Amino acid sequence: MKTWILSLITITFAQLVLAGGLSETEAGVYVVLDKAGKHSDLLYKLHFEKGKWSAESKEGVGPWKPISCTKECKYESTSDSESSSYLPAEMKSSTLISCIRNKAGAFCKYQMKADTSKGGYVMITFVTGKQIPVFMAKHATDK
Repeated sequence: MKTWILSLITITFAQLVLAGGLSETEAGVYVVLDKAGKHSDLLYKLHFEKGKWSAESKEGVGPWKPISCTKECKYESTSDSESSSYLPAEMKSSTLISCIRNKAGAFCKYQMKADTSKGGYVMITFVTGKQIPVFMAKHATDK
């Protein structure tokens, strides 16, 4: 299961190239959360350099591996309405969301309108024909 999730996320992250709806402050290390919301050993590092995003991944204590991409998978900003379409109906009125997307998925930052200190990150993969959310947390370190 872990390998399947890693492959699914890697395919989606591999297509993260240009920034749009996210601030360069979103660059950093992200840890994939399991179904219970606990940190897994799957990590992704997002870099923002010269107006472009790039990514690396690693599992556990393994080495960082670059994730490459071609120009066909360029990420673009989504409109507010498209970004909110990724949210479940019950969250639309209470959640702010900002995303970049391409044909394989979207990487989003979301915050609660009532308390913007509450929120997180989610990658929504499209590669299986349906939207699958994979929740992430920004990791405290970049190692």
